Amino acid sequence: EDKKDNTVKCLNGLKAIADELGCNMATLAMAWVLKYDKVSTVLVGATKLKYFDDFESAMKLREKLTEEVEQKINDALGNQPSTEFDCRLWKNRDPVR
Repeated sequence: EDKKDNTVKCLNGLKAIADELGCNMATLAMAWVLKYDKVSTVLVGATKLKYFDDFESAMKLREKLTEEVEQKINDALGNQPSTEFDCRLWKNRDPVR
């Protein structure tokens, strides 16, 4: 039951952020992936025109994803992506001092 409650809490937090930005949750998710510089490739499975419209909206929305908005997303999910692994180089990053 705790997992379900946590999932609902996360989704409600993301929904509030999407509403604040004037988009749906799918668009918010795609914009986050497009904005996140540790992602090397974004594959869009647009089997319907509406899905492509969401992707187009995400391309425009990514510029609105400021550090503040990204932090709200991390807070809503209760996590932050790890930057230890570089998927572009397919290896762990060198430690930063």
